[in-house]
Amino acid sequence: IELIRRSGASQAYAHLIKRRLQGRRQAEFATLGLSTLLFLDDYFNVITTASVMRQITDIFGVARLRCAQLIGNMAAATAAIFPLSTWGAAIAGTLASSGVNLSETGLIALHPFSTYIWSIPFAVYPITLIIITWITTAERILIGLVQNHQDLTDLTTNVHSGSAEPHLSEEETHTFESKATFIDFLIPIGTLILSLVLALFYTGRWSVFGGPNTFMQALT
Repeated sequence: IELIRRSGASQAYAHLIKRRLQGRRQAEFATLGLSTLLFLDDYFNVITTASVMRQITDIFGVARLRCAQLIGNMAAATAAIFPLSTWGAAIAGTLASSGVNLSETGLIALHPFSTYIWSIPFAVYPITLIIITWITTAERILIGLVQNHQDLTDLTTNVHSGSAEPHLSEEETHTFESKATFIDFLIPIGTLILSLVLALFYTGRWSVFGGPNTFMQALT
């Protein structure tokens, strides 16, 4: 994230997206879209999406708390229902250690990763959360503290909780001059995702990397 920020790549991505947006709702949809694409890990999703999209949501007057709500709703929910994510591997591993495996000592003779795949349609909470987040964004439905913060932002044009003075972090007080493009954003993110996927199968001792395990076994 620091590489993307200091190289100016996050600003380049924000500039590219900003030219295609025409209002607050589209800025919020763009935040949801990027968060969905970064399903690989919830922490990685939160840090990356927030670092990039707040530059855009600030311009369109989206309260920081509202931006955090959108990203927080999507990050864990998408990771939980996408098989090739850290959550997918963790859930399959938990099933295996709980007795859902094909070993002689297994309590339930099912492959743990296959069991996780078949259970995804029944993951009511993450699926419902994703649907509600998209619908409430489309209908501009805000409630509670988020509504209060957005009202303050609309009144004061200050996205930082509507306070008189914005609470700027050290990162936000520095700007970096660069000639970065969208490719400079894409390459480090793509490299990180590809490296994590390859590392997942390498540490799982997949047969392609010289190990004894099949594809499904390597995932668990």
